[in-house]
Amino acid sequence: MSLVWIFLILLLGFILMTLEVFVPSGGALGFCAGTCIVVSVMLGYYHHGLEMGTMVLGVAVVFTPMMLYGLFKVWPHTPLGRAILARRAAKEDSDEMVADSARFLKSLVGRRGRAISPLLPAGAVEIDGRYFDALTHGRPIEKNEPIEVVEATGNHLIVRPAKLTSGDGARQSATGPAPLGADKESPDSGQLLSQPFEDFGIDELEEPLK
Repeated sequence: MSLVWIFLILLLGFILMTLEVFVPSGGALGFCAGTCIVVSVMLGYYHHGLEMGTMVLGVAVVFTPMMLYGLFKVWPHTPLGRAILARRAAKEDSDEMVADSARFLKSLVGRRGRAISPLLPAGAVEIDGRYFDALTHGRPIEKNEPIEVVEATGNHLIVRPAKLTSGDGARQSATGPAPLGADKESPDSGQLLSQPFEDFGIDELEEPLK
């Protein structure tokens, strides 16, 4: 085999290496490029002896790293490179947003709000004017019932019915049903019963006819 064909095979390897950078092939073009370079070196040694084989090897060793360096400097500015880098940046931004959301949900542990839908066990709650997906691990929670956040898992909150504080109990007693014993007679009721009928403007009843 002539030396021209050997260098043509080596050149083909360099061309396939260039295509691998610009054309997504899953590594197929890169494998073919490496194969062509290795085959050209072996043919140089086999057909033209040590001197020509070493020359082909020297060309491959010098130009392959130089081409790879130049191609990867250009690659980020190619359409394929921009697309891949943009997807990577978008994924990093998405991961950062998920991490920020998880940290914010954990900061709500211990906060109170209200259920804006029945939690059976899933539903929605309102905390400080913002709405969140929530789950209850206890009893079902009715709409507008006060809740307390006990845990943040994934993208939702774990809540339970809020325990009434002393202030809440005072407000509930003020607006709730009257306490036991409130329907008992007042002190003035005994005085009213002890007054004669004349004081109320009622005439004395006549005796019935015998």
